[in-house]
Amino acid sequence: MKKKLSKGISITKYFWCFIIILFVVVTSVYVFLIWQNNLNNSTSILKTQSSRIEKSFVDSVDHTAYLMNYINSQIKEHQSSDLNYIKNLLSSFRLKQDDVPWNMFSWFDKKCRLIVNNEKGIVDPLDSCDKAYLQDAFQSPNKIYLGELAYGRLSGELIIPAGMSVADKDGEVIGGLIVGIQIKKLIHGLSNSLNAAGVEFAFFDRNFQVIFNSSNFVYDKNITKNLAVKSLNNDSGLLTKFSFFSKNSTLSYYQKIDQYPYFIVVEYDQKLFKQNLMARILPYFFQLLLVLLTLCFFMFIFKRFVINPISQLSLASRIIASNYTDRLVLPESRIPEINQLSIAILSIKRFIKNEHLLINEFRNLTTSIHDDLRQYISRISGLAKAIDDEVKSNNSAKLGEYVRMIVKESELMLKFSESLLDQKSIEENNNAKVKMSVKNLEDKTRNANILAAKILDKHNHDQKVKIGKKKIKTILVVDDNEVNLLSIKYQLNRVGYDVFTSQTSAKALEILDKNSCDLIIMNTNIRSIGDGFYAAKTIRDGEIFKHFRHYKSIPIIALGNDDQASRNSAIRSDMNGYLVKPFKVEEFTRIITEK
Repeated sequence: MKKKLSKGISITKYFWCFIIILFVVVTSVYVFLIWQNNLNNSTSILKTQSSRIEKSFVDSVDHTAYLMNYINSQIKEHQSSDLNYIKNLLSSFRLKQDDVPWNMFSWFDKKCRLIVNNEKGIVDPLDSCDKAYLQDAFQSPNKIYLGELAYGRLSGELIIPAGMSVADKDGEVIGGLIVGIQIKKLIHGLSNSLNAAGVEFAFFDRNFQVIFNSSNFVYDKNITKNLAVKSLNNDSGLLTKFSFFSKNSTLSYYQKIDQYPYFIVVEYDQKLFKQNLMARILPYFFQLLLVLLTLCFFMFIFKRFVINPISQLSLASRIIASNYTDRLVLPESRIPEINQLSIAILSIKRFIKNEHLLINEFRNLTTSIHDDLRQYISRISGLAKAIDDEVKSNNSAKLGEYVRMIVKESELMLKFSESLLDQKSIEENNNAKVKMSVKNLEDKTRNANILAAKILDKHNHDQKVKIGKKKIKTILVVDDNEVNLLSIKYQLNRVGYDVFTSQTSAKALEILDKNSCDLIIMNTNIRSIGDGFYAAKTIRDGEIFKHFRHYKSIPIIALGNDDQASRNSAIRSDMNGYLVKPFKVEEFTRIITEK
């Protein structure tokens, strides 16, 4: 069956469509690469700025912790019960509004009551034991702990409270300091630490809630969602990205503060990002346009000198395939390879012309062969009728003469078929069907010759061949052709062998299991079971036998065509020899003598 090819897309017809698509694709890839590069640069900026914010925040808290530890040590060396001393000490830390982020210091006693403030002096005891950060401070003296965002009780301002306790020589807590870190001052100080435009920030607690943020920070619900997921595996990374087709997308980056329970989230201004993108695209756009125009020019040249000639060659090939004609003009090109292709197509045209002539000659040859074969077959048919008449009249002498004539005519027809196989015209045209037909004629002629010899042998018993005593006495012949079985059995009987025959594998296996056989001749192509190789493997396997025990050692001779593939298959099937059709008893005797 011929494979039907798809039509595909014509390069010549859609050439300019290809150019437009190429232009769009190259432009899109160019814009995408610049977009991606700008995105990577912005991400790098966010990463740097988040590190600067973290450093500024940690430095502020560490400086506060250092100052608190200094004041606590002074109170510890004096007396924690001397409230006037504590009041004077704290009052000395009245600082200007913008110098530091904290707004005031307060002292709490060992009962966790706030009793002294640097602004208000000694105050009525204010119980603060319910604050978690103070409970932690009581557990670990001389270490700062930050609390949740709240409004200061004394200052009334939005602060992050921080606490640090101090213990005596025996390790017993004698009190400590509370400091309020003012959010407004903290945001101002962190903003000053940034050195890049378009960056905003926010602080999130470990519950992923916003504590405070810069004035232009744009909150996106995806930030909280992504932060909760990504922070489980990584301490920093991208949270959200700008989308080319979305106006409300954000570019944000997070970083965890290891010393304190906060996340820093920084984001990049979308308008500034697009401005930077356009500033990078426009200077190179005209260069890109020039490159694309140059590419289009070369594509046009390629079309003119390559695609167009190939298209004409394709049309010429289609003409040759559909309707042979001598009037065919092929294009000339400046490209040597295309000219070589034109020459090849012209050679194909000449070859097809010669094929037409050879086909006509072959018709004449087959007509002549048909007439000659009819004469041989007519002679043999007449002799066969004559034999039939002589048999009826019991004229044995005449019968022998007619049989000898059949043998002679068969030999002449055999020589004629062999000469046909050597005909130069058949070999040059490699006509497989004719060669196979002549080969079948040769096989049938040989069979006719053997059958004629069998008839002659019945009337000349003194001509029977005798073979001395042999180790091999009984042979099983397996072939699905009845005429072949009769011929082989006859030849083997003549030289003294007992022969079993079988046309199927099932019967052959049954004969082996019930009778004593010394050798097997197996046709390699048994249509009823697939092939003789499979039958040989079944015998060697031996599982099917109940009584036969020599399945591994019994010789198996293959009978097949004269080709290397069949010989190799016989070896793989554990056969012991190979006979080429038609069967010759002399060749068989030579093989079993060698084995």
